[in-house]
Amino acid sequence: MVTGRRKFTVDARLLRELGERLVGRPHIALAELIKNAYDADARTVEIAFDPSRIVVTDDGHGMSPDDFDSKWMRVGTTHKERTRTSPALHRSMTGSKGVGRLAVQLLARKTHLSSVGLIDPEGNSLSNPLHKSVGLHEQIDASINWDEAVESGDLTSVEVPVEIAAPRATFAAGSPHGTRVELTDLVHRWDAVAFRRLAQEIWSLQPPFEVAEDDPNAFNIVFTTRFQKVYERFNRQMNAVLDIWSARITGELRSEGSPTVDPTDPRADLPPTLPTRRTEESLDDEETTELGEVQVDDEGADQTEGAPHRQFPPHPTMWLDVTVELRGQEPRKTTWRVPECQISEVSFDIKVFDLVNRQPEGVKVGTAREYLERFGGVGIYDETFRLPYYGADHDWLDLERSHAARLSTSQLVPASLQVDRGLQDLPTNRRLFGHANVSTTREAQVHSSQSGLDPDALAIQVTRDRLVDNAAYERLRVMIRAALDFYAMEQARTRLTKARSRRMGSGRPPSSSFAEIRSAIRDAKPALPASTFQDLDRAVALAVEEAEALEEISREHAALLGALATAGMTALAYEHEISKQIRTIEDLATDLAGVLDAIPLTARATVGSAVSEMRDWVDRAHGIRNILAGLMDEETRIAKDRFKARTLARKVADQVRVLSAGIPIKTDDVPADLRLPRAALPAWSAVFQNLYLNAFNALIQCDGEPIVNVDGGGSDAKGWVRVQDNGSGVDLADSDRLWEPFERGAKLPPEVAALGLGGTGLGLTIVRMITDELGAHVAFTQPEPGYATAVTISWEGRK
Repeated sequence: MVTGRRKFTVDARLLRELGERLVGRPHIALAELIKNAYDADARTVEIAFDPSRIVVTDDGHGMSPDDFDSKWMRVGTTHKERTRTSPALHRSMTGSKGVGRLAVQLLARKTHLSSVGLIDPEGNSLSNPLHKSVGLHEQIDASINWDEAVESGDLTSVEVPVEIAAPRATFAAGSPHGTRVELTDLVHRWDAVAFRRLAQEIWSLQPPFEVAEDDPNAFNIVFTTRFQKVYERFNRQMNAVLDIWSARITGELRSEGSPTVDPTDPRADLPPTLPTRRTEESLDDEETTELGEVQVDDEGADQTEGAPHRQFPPHPTMWLDVTVELRGQEPRKTTWRVPECQISEVSFDIKVFDLVNRQPEGVKVGTAREYLERFGGVGIYDETFRLPYYGADHDWLDLERSHAARLSTSQLVPASLQVDRGLQDLPTNRRLFGHANVSTTREAQVHSSQSGLDPDALAIQVTRDRLVDNAAYERLRVMIRAALDFYAMEQARTRLTKARSRRMGSGRPPSSSFAEIRSAIRDAKPALPASTFQDLDRAVALAVEEAEALEEISREHAALLGALATAGMTALAYEHEISKQIRTIEDLATDLAGVLDAIPLTARATVGSAVSEMRDWVDRAHGIRNILAGLMDEETRIAKDRFKARTLARKVADQVRVLSAGIPIKTDDVPADLRLPRAALPAWSAVFQNLYLNAFNALIQCDGEPIVNVDGGGSDAKGWVRVQDNGSGVDLADSDRLWEPFERGAKLPPEVAALGLGGTGLGLTIVRMITDELGAHVAFTQPEPGYATAVTISWEGRK
């Protein structure tokens, strides 16, 4: 028998594995370098970028040679966990796991680091940003080739060339101390599009709230590049967009009691969890009853029934003050009691946007919406750093879920503040831009004891991109969601008040007024000549019948408009979702094309074909989005004009080309100067879209060469346009019914109908509703020779 001891060895590939798994995305990798500068008491970080390199320089306290050996060169060091504040400015440390430096591998294959450290960072206080200390360590210069490092075998055998010499470098803001990290041999090929994405990510790292210069958390990111004008314009546009909010929601947690809470209202107390979370937990409890319960905390340690019980101080009662300010109105305030609150400090500032008309700095509505799609939602900042996970794509406040469930009543807002169906005014993530400010370092100080950190305290996961999903995090969700529910109620209250004001003086339905007139005439019958009474009574009776008929038609139209509105909102929601997918596919195709030359020849053709197909799909998707383009721009929806018939007919033909299966639409026979009756662009677009789609369906079984032709005629005061096709045709004697809702023409065979478009029976109804509203007349008419179907729209007089 041979006995002895063995040592663990660690494969050097763990360097890359840790970098990829614990960081994951390039913008988070860049954020890690910025966080290191923040932890080093830097006030300024300069990021220089060009297609061949990225340089990050700070004016912090830098590193001594011993610091470099014991901290930077040691993976997984816990010195930040032990020392939770920085030495000079006493900032809360943003890092704790000692793996952030590995993030640079996601950006580049080679790293060169230079650093000059302060001999006494704490004594040489950096509270004065102009202070330049002369007590400096020697300068460290180190170079790392990450490809060579991960191929070197054991992690402990990785060697890094280091040079130590007298200080000579100058760092950010002209400082003689600090750290400079130069990244070369970049992993990705950077072009203008990639640069813009990088600029956007850096913009999102900077806090949207102001920090005073004398605040120890004051921290400035300076971004310089040969695309500087693009970056500056981007910042101007973003800042301009953020100033056009329609509502603002602010809140702060405090420890003092508040007289604004009604102690008799049980809903004045905030619950510990969101209603959706409580439902999920009850299901989880049922599922785990038979299996036995084992919980795993963020670090992976089992918290079983046999684990030692740890004692922590009880959680106090706190008070949440919330203010809602609707643009142009007096702020509205309320306060909640938060019993047994696991959080000691939190504040938030959330802006709600209703993007209409043209925006400042020339930002179009569509562009502003794209910004909010990318940067919107409510972010969480730990001190001055945003945790990457929270944003428009993460429904951590259950806003989208509440919309999907069509909730109308809030379980978080006190009964005295509820409004009927008020929660239907709850904004979606993509109408919000906000931030919640917390300090996990402060929470650790407050909620720690000899037993360690309270597991219910607010803390960051090991991945450092989100908070631990514990009781404190759930409490944070409840507080912010309660504030948003309060906004929804106040917005609904304002909307209902305005609606009541508009209705005042409008009177009752016309039929009711006519009925009262008829009753008054009958009361006056003895004083009227018989023939006069009969004439009046008959005329008013006819007016009552006609008014009641019109009211019935109005009710039917209202019901139909409800169905159409639902379909329209669904289409807009689809357009919104597809826009995200398009960007994802575009980015993926660009990335694949960028590495095409590095792929083995055996696979290059397959990957190239995939890139081509993805780009074709993107082109088709853009074509479908163009159909809804007019509805997405508020300015376009509202503005009315007398559009040129030929121009509009061609524009809509281009929009629906993606759905035409190659069927041509000719518009040359429309007079160039013929103008349509005055209307908003989406109205006439909807008319031509539905007529074109109706023609496409009729042409599915066309034996010859399918064609759609648009012609017209008339003068400025009287005109017409006609859409003809050589498809299946209609029976003119039976054509009137086709204008009714849900009526269809001849039934197509299933295998043919599967190729068709629409099919709900509402297209022609929409056409007639719009043209009636515009004072025009639409009907099936006798087609010209060579065509099977003709729909003619005619009008008289200047509209």
